[in-house]
Amino acid sequence: MGRQQQVPPAALYPLRLLDARIEQPDLFRAQPHLPPAESCDRLKTAAGPAPTFTETKGDWECLLSQTFGSAADQASIFVQVKGNAGQGLRSFRVKLSQTDPQEERNVLQNALNAVDRFDLDLTPETRRYIAMKMAAKSGFRSFSANYALSFQREITDDRRFNLIILPRQTDADCDAAPTTAPSGLQLAMVAVPLGCLPWHADFGSIFPEVGKR
Repeated sequence: MGRQQQVPPAALYPLRLLDARIEQPDLFRAQPHLPPAESCDRLKTAAGPAPTFTETKGDWECLLSQTFGSAADQASIFVQVKGNAGQGLRSFRVKLSQTDPQEERNVLQNALNAVDRFDLDLTPETRRYIAMKMAAKSGFRSFSANYALSFQREITDDRRFNLIILPRQTDADCDAAPTTAPSGLQLAMVAVPLGCLPWHADFGSIFPEVGKR
């Protein structure tokens, strides 16, 4: 039998998977977060009402309600954001009431503005995906980076929708230690969120091989 021929990796994988460069290095960096009250204030638009922010024993809540048009059953959006001073964001919810066909576009745009204005670490691709699904009134459940996303019609009234964004829970925090001590060749493994990694302006200082050919 002849020798087994070695096939170069490039023949097996798309070239983009062999590229040493990172297309979106910012996704691996811990992003700064605004104080919750400041993030809540950002929901205010020039023509809209001011949001309300309350905090009790470390738990905070941001609320915004806005109506559109003059129909008997007014179209509206309702934004509810909850969090904790120590744990950060717990939930982000936008309820859309598309009860007035003439105001549907206005309701959608203001709902998307709320997502954009609040301090959420969503990639541009994720924001476009959310906008596309909401515009089509197409329900979905998905994961994106640090969040679990859901957009669904209400069971009791199919003109009303809820967009819910929840932070994904991690198995360990930044200060977590191994639960068992390593012995021999055994390695202790701890799940560490990417946000816990030290921030470096030069990504190559963490991974020297990145960018080399």
